[in-house]
Amino acid sequence: MPISHRTRYSLRATLGYAVFAALWIFLSDRVLATFSDVTAITHFSTLKGIFLHPGDRGHAVVHPSACAGRRRRQSVR
Repeated sequence: MPISHRTRYSLRATLGYAVFAALWIFLSDRVLATFSDVTAITHFSTLKGIFLHPGDRGHAVVHPSACAGRRRRQSVR
């Protein structure tokens, strides 16, 4: 059974987000490890979450609208 464009897009988007999130966590934790001050660690850790959150929400918004846009283009053909 062939995989639909929507399913293929969903898989690529999910894998892409998983890679992005894993890299973000790994690399930002490496930066956190360079700090020795507990206050700086707490502050940067909070900023980590604040900056990851828009990426998370952006993925949730872009994903469905991209699929809807593709359906509209395909129906026009």
